Amino acid sequence: MRMDTNIIKKTKKTLTYEIVLHKVLVKVLSVSLFIWLTTFGAYVKISLPFTPVPITLQTLFVMLSGAFLGAKLASISQVGYLILGYLGLPVFAGVSSVQTIGPTAGYLVGFIFCAYIIGCIIRLKENFGWILFSFSLGSLIILTLGTIWLSVYMSIDFKRAFMLGFLPFIVGDTMKVFVASYFYKIFRYRLKGL
Repeated sequence: MRMDTNIIKKTKKTLTYEIVLHKVLVKVLSVSLFIWLTTFGAYVKISLPFTPVPITLQTLFVMLSGAFLGAKLASISQVGYLILGYLGLPVFAGVSSVQTIGPTAGYLVGFIFCAYIIGCIIRLKENFGWILFSFSLGSLIILTLGTIWLSVYMSIDFKRAFMLGFLPFIVGDTMKVFVASYFYKIFRYRLKGL
């Protein structure tokens, strides 16, 4: 009887260790995946002749990181992305770490806040309208912080910065919000167990 109890205890301990190890590994891989996806999104870009800010796919992946990883891990993924860029790795569409203090620095910092806020609020309600709201708020955070920094960096008034760094991106970001919302709605339950 004592032997059976010891075997059961050892089995439980081993299974608990394996489950914890599995969860840690999944978290590390998930954060790494979203760092990679944000980097990939930087390379899918359209330069606009009238603004130093390009259209990219990054914000799509930043929003999804918040939705799928939750606030803490999503923030870590975006901080990790910025650290890689600051270290000089070509994660900012081939541009060196100088990008972290360039005209798009506010957008990059906005990635962290966007991911965090979406991670905090998206699971509060289950309906599609709330999902759309969550992603819209995240997108608004990125655009607002980016525009504020653009105004400071270029020494222009906020109205001009708004015309250069906010207005041209509304349509594209709205499309990304709908794509992210649809994607999240389809895959959230399938990935819940990870």
